[in-house]
Amino acid sequence: MLTILEGPDCSGKSTLARRLQRRCRYTCSIIHQGPYREDVITETLSSVMTGNPYHTIADRLHLGERVYGPVFRGHDLLGNARHRIVARILMSAFNPVQVICLPPWETVSGHWFARKDREMLADLEQLESVYEGFVNVVRYIPTVEYDWTTKNTWELNTELQSIRTPDNQGPGAGWWE
Repeated sequence: MLTILEGPDCSGKSTLARRLQRRCRYTCSIIHQGPYREDVITETLSSVMTGNPYHTIADRLHLGERVYGPVFRGHDLLGNARHRIVARILMSAFNPVQVICLPPWETVSGHWFARKDREMLADLEQLESVYEGFVNVVRYIPTVEYDWTTKNTWELNTELQSIRTPDNQGPGAGWWE
């Protein structure tokens, strides 16, 4: 299983990863995908393959490139077609669910301001672009939005179990009712 946590800086992804890891019934590993250096597909799959075979929690993965890429370099390295390809590969092999961490803007910006010297984003304008990017990004993997100011991890875990697709029986990638 693969649980992917996405969202803007200071939205609670790393804290959520640790909390979900403590609630896992099986051994569970946390991986972190930072900025991509060359090939998004290769780096994403390599990162996921280093995780735990039972359950891996990804603190960021490919979706962040769709949002951060345009902010940092004017375009993302993935593009629409490759975004779908990565989603299909993940759906066929890793039974993924995706959590978009989106507490209120005031919460995210307040936490970012307190830690801005340790963050990659240069200013609140970039952070706001990233925040809006995650609100509007196209999602091909079963996804829930999570606001830690209104929902606890028990509620989130129940929601994740309800959207996680059954194991892929093939042929093809993914599962649709």
